[in-house]
Amino acid sequence: INGGQNPELTFLLDFKQNNSTVGDVSADESKILINRYPSAGGSQGIALYDLNTKIEHFIVPNAESAAFSSDEKWIAFTSYFGDYSMKPDGRNLGLINIETGEIDTLTTGPYTIYSPVFSNYDSVIYFHNSPYNVEDQIIKVKLTDKSIDTIFNSATSLRFQRISYNENKQQIFMTTFQDNGHRSILAYDISSN
Repeated sequence: INGGQNPELTFLLDFKQNNSTVGDVSADESKILINRYPSAGGSQGIALYDLNTKIEHFIVPNAESAAFSSDEKWIAFTSYFGDYSMKPDGRNLGLINIETGEIDTLTTGPYTIYSPVFSNYDSVIYFHNSPYNVEDQIIKVKLTDKSIDTIFNSATSLRFQRISYNENKQQIFMTTFQDNGHRSILAYDISSN
């Protein structure tokens, strides 16, 4: 890696498409979800790469922001369901069963969803919503009944770039940026809601 200048790094995979990123790593660290962004033409999507077999499977087209459930039976992702054109709104939350490939759409309508994360032993998915010209939000979806609740509304000048979740501390960590260009990492205590 890097001409031998970083011997502490271990090579895992050579991206064949420019701008691809790691979406998530399974709890047992045997699989990687990859957000694929083709360099020329084609559609973006999510691939599952097995580190043991070195085999990659393309599993969901026109999607990104992939996240494993803790039991690795489900993958949450975001996609433009039914309309893949770039719009101010319309980026919704999907859930795929890894074993069957069946996809369930959890949200429809005026959402622009990023960074879904599972929590509470996979009974809830948190995500951040960045609708056009409206304040960003942290929203949760209960998987038992698909109910949707907004748990946090940001100031209009504060935008989220990515969120992650700590189950033990019941906190959501947010990478944020403000209109003035300032960037920061903030933590939100879910129990305060």
